[in-house]
Order: sequence, then structure tokens, then C-alpha cells
Amino acid sequence: MESHSSSHRPPIRVNGNRTRIRSAFAPVMSPRLRLVRDRDTARKALEIQERLLGLIQQLLERSDRHLPYTDSRPEGYEEALAKGEQYIRDHLETVKSGQAGKLISPTSGSGGRSAIKNLRDAGKLIGLPVGKRPDYLYPVFQFDVAQCRVRPVVAYTNQLIMANEDPYGSATWWITPTDLLDGVSPLDALNAGELTESLVDAVIRFSQQGM
Repeated sequence: MESHSSSHRPPIRVNGNRTRIRSAFAPVMSPRLRLVRDRDTARKALEIQERLLGLIQQLLERSDRHLPYTDSRPEGYEEALAKGEQYIRDHLETVKSGQAGKLISPTSGSGGRSAIKNLRDAGKLIGLPVGKRPDYLYPVFQFDVAQCRVRPVVAYTNQLIMANEDPYGSATWWITPTDLLDGVSPLDALNAGELTESLVDAVIRFSQQGM
């Protein structure tokens, strides 16, 4: 698999806050990508974002911000978190570990599962944990099925947004529309064949400025 060095770029943490990215120097999108904003996928992505933001807001409203920090969770935290995670899983096509292993290593048997785990641990692949065990579900968009690998730009991006530490937050980043991409999400840009490493850097940089 193609590797990318990101030693000159500090890790980026993704949070759940909505950010509006404004720049007079936004990259010019091709006509193919501009058409994506009119598709149902862009609308559904925005609905996901709004739903997650609503759950977070409900959680904040239940907490007392004047209390000193403790390890205890506010009332309703687990329920809101579970609903948000389920909503993400419902709106992304996913496969289990065994199926994911076959996508990158069709003939290696259990070796494919080990490779998937290594990619997940390295932060190159989003694995959505489910249950206490946990089991993992892998969003299909990450895979280049024809080349039997994780898409290089996906691996690059996932490491920057620290997918191994916050897989659900990273999945949210992929499906959240941004002004820098002319109102579509990074996933839309990826599916349109327009997402590059430099464009990923720009989206992350401007989102940080908006925080």
C-alpha cells in the first residue's frame, strides 16, 4: 500500500462542533463535483450533521456547566452517544472485519483480518466499534476494491483526523458538507474523484480557523 509521511503535519483532532469554512481562495471545483451538491447524498449528509448536533446540544443542556470537572457523565450521555453512533452506522455502507479483509486480501484468509486490524490501529482505516467486545464495522467508501487496498487519500486523511482515537468523529468529518468544497462533503468529493491530499489539508486547515 502506498504510504504517506505526515511528520511535518501535527495530528489533527476532530470535534463535534459545526464549523463554517469561509475563504475567498477556495479551490475551483470541476463541473462534475459541483453537480454533487444537488444529489440526495449531500442533503442526507447535512441531515446527519444536524441530527448529531442536536443530540450534542441536548446533552449540553442537561449538564451543569458550573460544576467542577468530574469523571461522571451527565444524565442521558450514554443514550445520546448511542443514538449518534447508530445514526452514523445507518447512513454509511459498512462491512464486518472478515469482509473487509477480503476486500484488501481476497486470497489470504485470516491474514486479511490481521491486515485490517493493523490498518485500523495505525489510524489509516476507520473501524466503527459496536458493542462491549467490541466488533468493528468498516465504511466501504474507504476501499479501492479494484486495487485491493485502502484508498491512499483515505488513509492519508484518516491519519490526520486521528481515526484510531475517534472513529465516529472521523466518520462524521467525512460526511459533513463544507463551504470549501462548494457545499458538499469530503465523501462526495472522494466519490467524484476530486479529493486530493492538498484539498484535504485545505479543508482541515480552514476548519481549524473556524473553531
